[in-house]
Amino acid sequence: MEIKKFEFLDEISFTGADDFKKLKESVEKIGIQQPIILLKRENSFYIVDGYKRVKIYKIKDFPYSIIEKSFTNEEILLEYCKKNAFRDFNDIEISNILKVINKYFNNSLELIKKVFNCLEIKYSDKIVEKYLTLQNLTLDAKIRYINNTLNKNIGLKLSKINEKAQNYILKLFDNLKLNNNKQKRVFEMLFDLSKRKDLSIDKLIEEFFSKFINEPYTKKLEIDFFDKLISIHSPNFYKFNLKFNDFKKSFIGKGLSKVNCYSPSLFEDENFKIEIFFSNLDELLKKLKLIEKNIECLLKEQEYNELFN
Repeated sequence: MEIKKFEFLDEISFTGADDFKKLKESVEKIGIQQPIILLKRENSFYIVDGYKRVKIYKIKDFPYSIIEKSFTNEEILLEYCKKNAFRDFNDIEISNILKVINKYFNNSLELIKKVFNCLEIKYSDKIVEKYLTLQNLTLDAKIRYINNTLNKNIGLKLSKINEKAQNYILKLFDNLKLNNNKQKRVFEMLFDLSKRKDLSIDKLIEEFFSKFINEPYTKKLEIDFFDKLISIHSPNFYKFNLKFNDFKKSFIGKGLSKVNCYSPSLFEDENFKIEIFFSNLDELLKKLKLIEKNIECLLKEQEYNELFN
């Protein structure tokens, strides 16, 4: 018999490499256990559920169940969602369902609510906006997103910038071997900087960070990158911290193990937090006198430049 697929259903599935590998191994080992669901229309049979399994199996001899009842395309979409709800659609697939509804079903709000009900998702304009925004991710970003190699919050923000900038950022993450926490920190700072009227993320990377994409990774390259990023993002804090690093060396002594300086926010701020770790009160008092004696000199050397018009 001739087996076809519904074009609109084929546009929904988006499986990560690991999930597809597991499915392939399972099918190759034990075959297809659950029947493929087919819908008969005239002289053809259309797959409603199980297309990926059939594609992996590559033979026509598989268990199947035929639905002979007349279904509208809308009912087929809902049936597909019900049959697959148990495996949990990933965020990109839910985004693809909304894209399908927009493309083939005139963006029916009623159908969106029915689909969300099938998938046990509480409907709201905000949650719809989230899934719609994910459609703007590049293919590479989508794969990373569902494989959890891209921070989910970054993925949502990444979808709001152009494809060129997305590709630059992902290359930057790869070349510097940044983990999820470092990715989040870098993206937040780049996203902040892109709010400036004279900059965009792709322009930022082209002008200031292209060497960090193209040069082979070393730990020094990573350190140099963060120095460069902080110096552009928060020049006031960067300059102050450079001076403070030299100055704090004179603090370290008996009973005083560490002195740190922090900016209270990622962006420019005239206020900084100095954190002192000590175990000897007499030693601390001596160091505080040293701070008091030199604080005016430090303040005079601070420079503060307004970044925004």
